[in-house]
Amino acid sequence: MHKCDICGSFFSSSQNLRRHQKSKHITEEETMATSTEQPTLTCPSCLEHFRDQFDLATHCKVEHCAGEEITDIEFNNWDEFEIWMRMKEYETYTQFVRRDTKRRAHHNVYYFLCMHAGRERNVDPQEQKKRYRRSKKVRKNCPAFARAQHKSDGSVKVLSYFGHKLAQVGEILRTLLRESRSKPDFTRRLCVQNLGAGPRPKNIQPFKTRQAANREKAARKVLDESTAVMNATDSQS
Repeated sequence: MHKCDICGSFFSSSQNLRRHQKSKHITEEETMATSTEQPTLTCPSCLEHFRDQFDLATHCKVEHCAGEEITDIEFNNWDEFEIWMRMKEYETYTQFVRRDTKRRAHHNVYYFLCMHAGRERNVDPQEQKKRYRRSKKVRKNCPAFARAQHKSDGSVKVLSYFGHKLAQVGEILRTLLRESRSKPDFTRRLCVQNLGAGPRPKNIQPFKTRQAANREKAARKVLDESTAVMNATDSQS
């Protein structure tokens, strides 16, 4: 049995579940901007093709247990939405970029996709090698997405999925490690999640350079010496 994450209904097959979610929880105009007549999105695990991001996310959640749930949530304003999304990005090792905007009469729809996702295409190996060193994209589709509907009253309705596939995130990690600009703390958290070892992100201390560690050590030494002097003075008095 397959359960709808949004309303809790059960279905006998993943196809019936996707049909239900698209008809009940997402309208035609709200379909992800990547939707086309021909299937262009490829599952990074089984290479099955899909027409839009919502179908890809549902497939990965149901067939490959790609973590997280497909969520449908509403916020009072855009600031609340942004705070929530930044927290979700941190917790799930995801980083979204806005890929498209649809302007309607009474609302705007903003589409966010994983910044590391990129459409597959045939390129010269030498060109790909050069581009790969400069880009964090892994030339595969990622199921993670967010669709934010910003209404005229200021509220924001969001349909989102923050799941990643392990193999794909592993490629992202290797790409990040190639780049000196990548933040060690982000890379470390990404590695911890995928290896299934170590503390959760909130328990991991931010990455510190040797210089910063030495400065903290010197500051603690001064504090300890000051405390010792104060204690000695108190004992003499």
